[in-house]
Amino acid sequence: MGIRLAKTAGFCWGVRRAVNLALHVAHERAQRILTFGPLIHNRQALDLLRTKGIEQMPKEPDCRGGGPILIRAHGVTPEVKENLVARGFEVIDATCPHVARTQRIVERQAAEGFHILIVGDRGHAEVEGLLGYSHGRGMVIENPEDVETLPDGLEKVCVVAQTTQGGDRFERCVEAVRRRFENVKVFNTRCSDTNNRQSELFELARQVEAVIVVGGRGSANTTRLAELSRERGVPTWHIETADELPLDVLEQYNEIGVTAGASTPHWIIEQVVDRLEGLQRRRRPLAWRAASALVRLLVIGQVFLALGAAALALVACHLMRLEYRPAYSALPFFYLGSMHLLHLWATLPSDLSLMSGPTRLFAAHRSAALFGALLALLAAIVLGAWMGAWVFAMVALTTFAGAIYSFGRIPEAWARRLRHRHLHNIPGSKDLCVALAWAMMIVIVPWVHTHGIAWLGTRNMVPLLLTAAFVFGLAMVRSLTVDYREIEGDLLLGRETLPILVGRKPTHYLLTFILAALAVMAVVLGISTGQFRDAWLPLAPVVVMAAVYWVTYRQRVHSHLLWAFLLDLPFLVAGILALA
Repeated sequence: MGIRLAKTAGFCWGVRRAVNLALHVAHERAQRILTFGPLIHNRQALDLLRTKGIEQMPKEPDCRGGGPILIRAHGVTPEVKENLVARGFEVIDATCPHVARTQRIVERQAAEGFHILIVGDRGHAEVEGLLGYSHGRGMVIENPEDVETLPDGLEKVCVVAQTTQGGDRFERCVEAVRRRFENVKVFNTRCSDTNNRQSELFELARQVEAVIVVGGRGSANTTRLAELSRERGVPTWHIETADELPLDVLEQYNEIGVTAGASTPHWIIEQVVDRLEGLQRRRRPLAWRAASALVRLLVIGQVFLALGAAALALVACHLMRLEYRPAYSALPFFYLGSMHLLHLWATLPSDLSLMSGPTRLFAAHRSAALFGALLALLAAIVLGAWMGAWVFAMVALTTFAGAIYSFGRIPEAWARRLRHRHLHNIPGSKDLCVALAWAMMIVIVPWVHTHGIAWLGTRNMVPLLLTAAFVFGLAMVRSLTVDYREIEGDLLLGRETLPILVGRKPTHYLLTFILAALAVMAVVLGISTGQFRDAWLPLAPVVVMAAVYWVTYRQRVHSHLLWAFLLDLPFLVAGILALA
């Protein structure tokens, strides 16, 4: 059985923007956030948003303001906004920019004397909002036949589309309008996301034997996807959650396609894919299932990450011209592996409904993971003591600093300025601490063990500083890539990572800059050794890491397990090259 997930599945840009804005406001203000109408047409997402203090405004006409209210992506009429302000609400407009552009077109053309024809669904929230901007000059047409019912004598006509219109209905309506009226202006205001989503569904339907459409039953675009799939003769199921999957029936199909509406959260899609992949694994031979289980254990248990850290220690010793010893790889293997396991254990969400893939499996074995993490940490401390007093002191100091970071509270006077009571809540602090720990265990420990503490501060530290900066940068890119991929989940869980604080685009620019700087540094490191060919050794993990970030940025890898393996692949590649 093959599982094919549509690239366009899940939140469209406008919905994602509205949800992110609502979560940002809820995170920054300790008060209830109201939305005008349901923020998203998905019951599970609305239930989760309610736990964050984001609720739909009551329908009572005498409901008074005094707090923020969010205009959802569909937009509203100007009169609604004015009424909300008059009732004391602080209006935060999350109208999709595509919808806002259509509103401006409608308002401008109506002011110039045009009658506005909106191709869309009567009663839809977006269409009602557009009618409000037409100031009484708007009419809705749902199909070409509706054009014949329009009044005679319309001298100036402007045609726009509900942004979520798909297929060829808009073109057919425009043809009918042009046949009946002479002075016609046409603005194709459809959002490309809808057509792209439907086009991808058509392609998917040709490649698979069955289709799963994930999303709320109250979502018009999700329901339309299911209808279009059935029209093409493909067995189709419209489900809201993974629990609704008809696994006994689906077992007969070898190729299953999965798509989702514009209001479907990513974690629900991932849970559906996880359940289908589990069904797929049950059909595999026993040997394949055993190998797959082993790989899952290595990825989820952070063993691949620990192996990557151990492999990177080989590269660091080569760049610093140190005599390599197995302990230089063993210490980061145990220590960094344990630290990442402990971080996962400490940050598990209490709500299992938000978990999917490796996180759900990790949560199911959290006690075993904690025991393994503590055992690995003990091994690292014992190994550090065996390597000498200075190494033991660095391991102990790093562990102590990590404990303060994880459990330390910020003084009350500073907390009011920073908006955080704990150190680990400060955006970007986790990425910085992780990168420092990697540089300490992989670079500084072998250097001090070889040369002693007296070498620190001398002019011969250039290889140490360059290599430490290189490893620090690689670890920082890895950590930020994780944050970039998990930005929506972190928002829902109330975490404030650097990508959440500064946004996707600035984070993308930052990661691109760091990767470019690492590439330059790799060449400098190679030249500093006196052999230019040595630049390929540090350059290889940078190139692979850039590729991993690119597929993350482009959302090309949907499997959490595969992505988690790719994330640590650059370090394993570097270690293999160092051994060659």
